Amino acid sequence: MIVRCLILLHLSLAAITIDYLSFKSPLLPDHSDKFYTLGDAVPQRKLVRLHPPKQFSTGALVSSNQINLTSYELQIVFNSGSGGSLENVGLSIWLTNLTYHIGTLYGLSSDFQGIGIFVDISKESLYLTESYKDLDISKIMSSPSCNLVTKNKQTTLHIKVKENKIQVWVKEKKLRKCVEAKIQEIDNPIFGISSHSGNTTTTVFDIVQITTLDLNGSELTEEALQLLENQFYSDVVALETKSFDLVEQITNITQSSEYQEILQITSTIRQRAGSITSKLSELQNQISTLHLDDSFTNISNDEITNLRDAFAKIYTKIESIIIYIDSKKIISEISNTIEKQYKNMSIHGEVLKRELDISENNLKNFETIFEVDNRVFYLHIGLLIIVLFSLLVCFKVSKTKKVHRIV
Repeated sequence: MIVRCLILLHLSLAAITIDYLSFKSPLLPDHSDKFYTLGDAVPQRKLVRLHPPKQFSTGALVSSNQINLTSYELQIVFNSGSGGSLENVGLSIWLTNLTYHIGTLYGLSSDFQGIGIFVDISKESLYLTESYKDLDISKIMSSPSCNLVTKNKQTTLHIKVKENKIQVWVKEKKLRKCVEAKIQEIDNPIFGISSHSGNTTTTVFDIVQITTLDLNGSELTEEALQLLENQFYSDVVALETKSFDLVEQITNITQSSEYQEILQITSTIRQRAGSITSKLSELQNQISTLHLDDSFTNISNDEITNLRDAFAKIYTKIESIIIYIDSKKIISEISNTIEKQYKNMSIHGEVLKRELDISENNLKNFETIFEVDNRVFYLHIGLLIIVLFSLLVCFKVSKTKKVHRIV
């Protein structure tokens, strides 16, 4: 009888996922009998965006099926982001058994009747409101609330409903209770998530996952319960058998010669460790009782002064050695620099010499060409004189012939 009670208690605490009231992106066609979108809501590959990032846009994701449970939990995972200063902008998670209309009040209209959970980004708060007439912002702001920062991050809400009581838990680093209230029981409600962007163009709300759990547990037939009870007893018998076997194995090990030898070695090690510890303690006491020899206290002030002078001279000598070493380094660097400059000048001189040789060769070539040109010039002049002289002679001869003819 006790076993049966324990089984029933375990089953009553176990939560069963209700598939037709649960959702995980993407919103495929086979989800059409579970959820549908309204307004500007757009299904995407990994989420459902309630509205685009533009002013005065409104959207909602609504369950197609009623919640036919008396005790259940809604787990809602959503992302929210905004880049500006907002006022009364956020999303609402609601339960109602009446007709739902989208509106500008966190995605709800003023005629909404039911339970609303409002997440306000600007006020970084969550409000739990029960309204059956004239829903407005003042009614929301005056309802039970808790602090909740959701801007630019992913948030998970656990909404637990049992008859006339509702709790909202928030999963951050750990699960914490946010708000709790008594409510009017709603028979077979539908639920949804809505949002309105207000006059901003940067606000978005993305629904990533919805999981609905039945907190009542599952009902078992007498036959199924009997099977579980029998299985429990068989598991207990098997566990007892394994326990007896384990005890027997431990007994055999403790009575073996190897185990006794290990115990003896362990005892010897402990004794030696104790001896070493005592010797260390004795040595520490001896060190703590040591005193300086009295001969060290008989040094006079003059001797101390002489020692200081000697150390000062040694220090001065060391400084002079360091300066000498540094000066040698400087001289070496200067000589290296001069040597490099001399090498550069030598290279530059060789280049100039080559250029002078080239210029001299060019000059000689020019002189040779000039001499050849002079010879040709003089030859041309000589030829010209000869030609002119020949023409002159020819002219005189022709003139003489004409005179003879006339005579």
